[in-house]
Amino acid sequence: TAGSGTVTISSAGTITNVNADTTTEVTAGTFAVSAATSVGALGTNNAIDIDATTMDITSAGAVYADATGSGGSAITVDAAAGAITLGSTTEALTLTSVDTDNGVITVATTDQNIVTTVVDSSGNNTALNLTTTDTGNISLAGVTAGSGTVTISSAGTITNVTANTTTEVTAGTFTVSAADTVGASGTNNAIDIDATTMDITSA
Repeated sequence: TAGSGTVTISSAGTITNVNADTTTEVTAGTFAVSAATSVGALGTNNAIDIDATTMDITSAGAVYADATGSGGSAITVDAAAGAITLGSTTEALTLTSVDTDNGVITVATTDQNIVTTVVDSSGNNTALNLTTTDTGNISLAGVTAGSGTVTISSAGTITNVTANTTTEVTAGTFTVSAADTVGASGTNNAIDIDATTMDITSA
């Protein structure tokens, strides 16, 4: 723990938690990881649990991280190859720049909002999934899976971050389910989608 300071980790190998649990492993204002082979691991409670206002993670492989604070977390992840899996049950996530060259991106929260600025899995046209459970809205900008599939399931609304005509989602297939509403009335509040196929289910 560094309080509101910066925790910087540079590993030539993996970065994992000692115990597979939901206890916070890192507390910081800014959490920065560079040159890691992988961060966290696949499996129950093997994600790195991080209480940080800002996360900046660069990994040659997969990234598994959960935000455990309470004030919201802005997340940047660059994975050269491998899945990116992010989640939180305690704070809203702003996906400042989340990018993998070859892996599925999955972001899931419970009772928390998701806001995207750049989320990109188009390097190998892999799937991109955004989910909120129980409550939580999703606001979209810069979401692209190339010719892959973007799947969004929101317990609340799905809107664009900015009321404009810029494409918010690029995909081969764009699938939305269980959203209260998709887009909004008013000038330029529609979701702008570049997709060969759209499948939208809204309450």
